[in-house]
Amino acid sequence: MPSTVRLREVTSADLPVLYDHQADPEAARMAAFPSREREAFLAHWARILADPQVNARTIQFEGRVAGNIVSFERSGRRLVGYWIGREYWGRGVASQALSAFLRQEPTRPLHAHVARHNIASRRVLEKCGFAITAEDAEEFILELPATAPALPTPAQQVVAAMDRIYRGGLTTTSGGNVSMKLDGAIWISPGSTDKGSLRADQVVRVSPAGIAVGAGRPSLELVFHQAIYEARPDAGAVIHAHPSALVAFSIAHGVPDTRVLPKVRSICGPVGFATYALPGSAALAQNIARILAGGHDMAIMENHAVVCLAASLPEACRRLETLELCAGAILKAGALGTVHALTEEQLALAAAPVADLPESPADSPADSPPPAAEEARQELCRFIRRGCRQRLFSCNAGTISRRLDERSLGP
Repeated sequence: MPSTVRLREVTSADLPVLYDHQADPEAARMAAFPSREREAFLAHWARILADPQVNARTIQFEGRVAGNIVSFERSGRRLVGYWIGREYWGRGVASQALSAFLRQEPTRPLHAHVARHNIASRRVLEKCGFAITAEDAEEFILELPATAPALPTPAQQVVAAMDRIYRGGLTTTSGGNVSMKLDGAIWISPGSTDKGSLRADQVVRVSPAGIAVGAGRPSLELVFHQAIYEARPDAGAVIHAHPSALVAFSIAHGVPDTRVLPKVRSICGPVGFATYALPGSAALAQNIARILAGGHDMAIMENHAVVCLAASLPEACRRLETLELCAGAILKAGALGTVHALTEEQLALAAAPVADLPESPADSPADSPPPAAEEARQELCRFIRRGCRQRLFSCNAGTISRRLDERSLGP
């Protein structure tokens, strides 16, 4: 199952897992918050779920309960807090969950408290736009200000995704479409429009009742986007594109084996195959929805192209880019000889979480980077962008580092 983080309402069935998370001594130490006994824990959550001023969500990762995130009022301020099960640390779950939650929680300014020794949580908050406004011997207080940059609109997100796949050579000027679903409405790229110069004012909003609002008409393939969202309530974004290697698989009536490279399986999952039907037809929508409803997140469309879904557009782009890289590698490897897949044991090793680096005390040099650190970060960013342009890096493959001093590396 691909590595997807999503938020949903908290249910009573989640509470035993959430109890175990907060009962972990190491997690309690990191949060600097004492664990509750079971009875007190259940009473605490009963109050949370009964309070209309609390916004509480369960965090799911790969379909499993990975933690919770809440916002609440205290002393006239709106605060946010989260708790991630220790088995999910170091896997980007907290950053993805907080980013998604901030799109659901409109209050600004928003505040958070984090223990001084919990450097990882502080970095998660700062990555999402929070900044330290106060501190004492035990904790930092961070704020997401009312003047924080506005989150991109759905139309802007559709444009950004289309621009990303077009400039990445994953679709053509006239082919492909992108959509996202928010509050029951679908925002979709228009039909008969140059994909290389799409603007936000051209993106069409289709209401839950099916009424299209926009300067143009929605993509011809709107019907299968609607069918996918109906078949997969967990989907928040759909991309249909025509990258050359995946189109080749569609013509050959095959699917790429995602077991050939580490991490591809965990990002893309096994790929489905949707039989041919006329583009824009209800039959094609049914064929695609049936395959994706069975658990696939990506499908090759016979003699056509590829379609993928995800919780968000960036995640859908990541899956599309990863599968095209995999498909291209398989085609080239096949020209040399037999293509060999990784074993289940090897795939399990690739999917295992990477151990965190040892944490430094709050007063260590790690808390005050050397003067050259920012310059090194900017230099690394320039080389990473250059590597991506030259197709030497992909969205999830490739690493670069620079030595800062005798003890430190700048990743």
